[in-house]
Amino acid sequence: MSWRVIARKDSRDAVRDGSFQWNTLFIALLTGATSYLHSTSGGGGVLSVDLSIVVTAVVPFVAVLMAHESIAYERATGRIRTTLALPHTRRDVVLGAAVGRATVLVATIGVALAVAAVTALVFGGTIEPRTFLGFGVATLLLAAVFAVIAVGLSAGTRSTTLALVAGIVVVTVSLGWPALLAFGWTTVVGGSMPPWLHTVGGWDPIRAYAKTAVLLAGTGLGSLGADGSVVGPLLLVGWPVLFVAAGIGRFTGVDL
Repeated sequence: MSWRVIARKDSRDAVRDGSFQWNTLFIALLTGATSYLHSTSGGGGVLSVDLSIVVTAVVPFVAVLMAHESIAYERATGRIRTTLALPHTRRDVVLGAAVGRATVLVATIGVALAVAAVTALVFGGTIEPRTFLGFGVATLLLAAVFAVIAVGLSAGTRSTTLALVAGIVVVTVSLGWPALLAFGWTTVVGGSMPPWLHTVGGWDPIRAYAKTAVLLAGTGLGSLGADGSVVGPLLLVGWPVLFVAAGIGRFTGVDL
């Protein structure tokens, strides 16, 4: 398939320009330090819960930084015309970039989680296998989700700055989505939010990640405050599909 060629090229580019190595080092240092502090503090608790705080605060932004130039930069420099002169469709370009960037970021997070696990074992921490494995799988999904979202945004513009700003806005809104809903409701309507709006407050990618993590990891991540319903994985998969479909639609209709 043509998109596989694009994906391989995109992955190699991320390694060649050093973004994979630097992002891996940065996140591995954060997860390793978190694991070390957790293991040596003697305060108990679940390592995966501490790591989830780092993950939700850092990984989405790193995904945006790593993927926002994927297509916008190619358009801005004119190199996209060379790519499209080969037997690749615009849909292939977007899908290939999405798969390539997601693969690179998943590899980055995989290394970072391995560093956290080894650090915990070396410094006397404890790891509950199912909890850590479930948390790890959900975290890899989160990384892929925001990488694909960033590619979808990049496909919608030829400005790398606009793609970056849009990605940061999406991540920021996602992190604060329940609070933004509550603020909007109390400001416009007043009073407490109705139950259905509380439900909507759990539809963003971050809350979907928490639901997925609890579903996969079990009661060990109960302190994340999510219900662990099957809606979580559906939402987590649905968001990147929506953004990449919109990106393909936008990219297909513009004049290069």
